[in-house]
Amino acid sequence: EEMSLTRWTTFHVDASYTGKVVDVLRNDHMLNPGQGRGYFGDVRDLTELTTLDTTKQGKRYVLSSPYGFSEVLEAKYKADETSTNIKTHPVVDEDNVWTRKDQSYTSDLAYFLMLVDEFFLSVFGIDLASEARMPLRGIVRISKNFDNAFFQPPLNFLFGEGDGKRVLPLSADESVVSHECG
Repeated sequence: EEMSLTRWTTFHVDASYTGKVVDVLRNDHMLNPGQGRGYFGDVRDLTELTTLDTTKQGKRYVLSSPYGFSEVLEAKYKADETSTNIKTHPVVDEDNVWTRKDQSYTSDLAYFLMLVDEFFLSVFGIDLASEARMPLRGIVRISKNFDNAFFQPPLNFLFGEGDGKRVLPLSADESVVSHECG
């Protein structure tokens, strides 16, 4: 597998005295507009996905669906499994390079939703969003320290952020996203 510089992080360590990391450099400047970094550092191309794209709205870029088939939104820690009216927000970025840690959850989810949609279309001939006749909504950051992902009718797929130790963000796991959508 070819490794690009976008996958590398450089650590500067005080090797002579403490052994502590004194500086960390990431090569985020090498990402192109419309790309994001997933939770585990994978580069995700968010442009021209079959289900999502990045579009400029005013001074910001929004992760949106060019055809209205799917949405990736964030709840900003205001929901749980019992929430029936979840207030969501669009996922936005200032420069269309999606590298902030809180954006890694949405970069992964957008990418995995596209893979799931393409799988159902190529294997079963089913276009999930078209069959449902409404957008598929992937929602991240529903609650702090929330170790679950679940489906909530009509077509909301909600993903907890995990506890950061034992359970990592569930939207960063392709099998979890596939399970919730399938």
